[in-house]
Amino acid sequence: MGAKSYTRDLLIKGIEEYFSKEDIIDYTPEGKEILKPKTLENLCVHLGISISTLENYAKDESFKDLVALAKQKCASSLIDFSLIGKYSPSICIFLLKNNHGYKDRQEIESNAINTIKIERQQITGKK
Repeated sequence: MGAKSYTRDLLIKGIEEYFSKEDIIDYTPEGKEILKPKTLENLCVHLGISISTLENYAKDESFKDLVALAKQKCASSLIDFSLIGKYSPSICIFLLKNNHGYKDRQEIESNAINTIKIERQQITGKK
């Protein structure tokens, strides 16, 4: 069975459906709802495609913006729910690093070109 094929309109509809529904997966001992995380993996399950298929859509100019926005929504959801304590911070960090390009180290880039000028002076032996 092959992966589902999407037109731009069908992909928009599928992504909108995914983000508009809240799936309750459990309850805390206090009775509070635990919502299913909005992840790329769950989005792909909802759409019936693999992550590699989603990445292939991201390479297509007509789908690129849709996939980028869906990825951004997933990252935003992970960050928001992690900050309020609904999702495990360590799992969110893992997903953000592996699926969204986040890094926990500082990178410094420099375009400055430094030149060192060495001048020679002639020493004369005049007394």
